[in-house]
Amino acid sequence: MRLVLLPGFMGDPSDWLPTITVLKKLGFKDISILPAPYQEFPSAEPFVLCGYSMGGRVAISLANSVGCRGVISISSSPGIREEVERRDRADADERLARRIELIAKPAEFRAFLKQWWSQPVFGGSSLHPDERERLIASRLQMDPRELASHLREFGPAAMPSLWNQWSALLIPKLAIAGERDPKYVALAREMGECRIISGAGHQVPMEKSTDLAKAIADFLTAWE
Repeated sequence: MRLVLLPGFMGDPSDWLPTITVLKKLGFKDISILPAPYQEFPSAEPFVLCGYSMGGRVAISLANSVGCRGVISISSSPGIREEVERRDRADADERLARRIELIAKPAEFRAFLKQWWSQPVFGGSSLHPDERERLIASRLQMDPRELASHLREFGPAAMPSLWNQWSALLIPKLAIAGERDPKYVALAREMGECRIISGAGHQVPMEKSTDLAKAIADFLTAWE
């Protein structure tokens, strides 16, 4: 069965490579990556969706697709339930999208990325400063206009609440969060079946790829 991995906002397919390496050593060979804007969706062949952050929410939205046999959400949730919170987040995301669109020089983009990854949600990250610098450098080739478009299409305020859909799913499902990411630990536990990765913050695929791969492997083998 194919495992389809979905990166998050500003995610790069390379973020998944350490996890894929471990998964292949564990015997899982049929793995593909579906980057934003998440268009090259697999055919009806059996597959499991596994998404990180924005990609996790998209994975949940696609979990009723023909051929989907399971879904894993990492550092993510089914979205925003309250309308007031949704409106506030929509306004904030639109301001952010406009700011991103105005980025014209690599130095401006680098400054934005450093500020982005200094947000409180990333405060529990176990990434070494050198690893964070490599992460920033790997994003500098991205097109800010495309990133703004992804935010407008797949941001938490742009997508509907998927909590009812998540609850109604009849296929196996799993929520994963890093123990040093309290907001998403709480959300993962609210979602039901969950796995908390020790020593990880929000960026689980980049921080604890081996532990993440083992959690994914356990999920895939539990119901084969």
